[in-house]
Amino acid sequence: METLAFHYDSIDSTSDQARRLAAKHPGRRLLVTATTQTQGRGRSGRSWRSPPGGAWLTVTWPTTAPPEHYRPTPLLVGEAVLTAITDTTTIDGQLLIKWPNDILLDNQKVAGVLCELDMTNDPPLLFAGVGINANFLPDALGDDLRRTPTTLLAATGRPVDLPTLIQHTTERIQAALGALDTPDQTQNFIERINQHLAWIGHTITVTRGRDAVRGVLKGVEPDGRLRLEADRQTHLLDAGEVQEVTPGPAGAATG
Repeated sequence: METLAFHYDSIDSTSDQARRLAAKHPGRRLLVTATTQTQGRGRSGRSWRSPPGGAWLTVTWPTTAPPEHYRPTPLLVGEAVLTAITDTTTIDGQLLIKWPNDILLDNQKVAGVLCELDMTNDPPLLFAGVGINANFLPDALGDDLRRTPTTLLAATGRPVDLPTLIQHTTERIQAALGALDTPDQTQNFIERINQHLAWIGHTITVTRGRDAVRGVLKGVEPDGRLRLEADRQTHLLDAGEVQEVTPGPAGAATG
């Protein structure tokens, strides 16, 4: 199926515009990109500053399976974004996936993912929104962020070819979403996610509202849940925020 592509110099949110366009193009795969967003969105309604020079995009994907089938989507999309960045840039630092939906470069956020499943459409639609801090310096993002950010320009000292980055990111995301319908391919993605997962082997604390779970991070399950082990018990988490990391044994992946 051909993907319909739309670009805007400025838009409130590529994800919001993708929803509007989906109503006009039912059942179609869509790509929405923007030079800048005025109301970019992150998880839990958080804002996402989107100055010129970033890769701001949303892929719309018609779905065919029950909602639970798409739980690992943010991680698969995160792996796709990580791979697209390594495809198009030369980075000396370490790129890792922070569960459930961030990409870290040397422990600083360089990209974020927001995936939303809308069951009110026929067929239901998956919206995979991505923001990559590319060709600008971190101070363009302001100083009120929850996590210290970085950008590809700050990390490499040179701009990336933005159209190429967006193209590779889109292609990788679409391949990842297509893999969801093939169990063997999905398992391959999960294995790659675990290879690039931040803090495997470290003791972490994951908060869920007022609750907190602390344990050694063992990886992610095929359904995208985070696996922690503590006091000979296994905890499988489908939501939460990683709030604290305690260094683990030598050789463990760090973020």
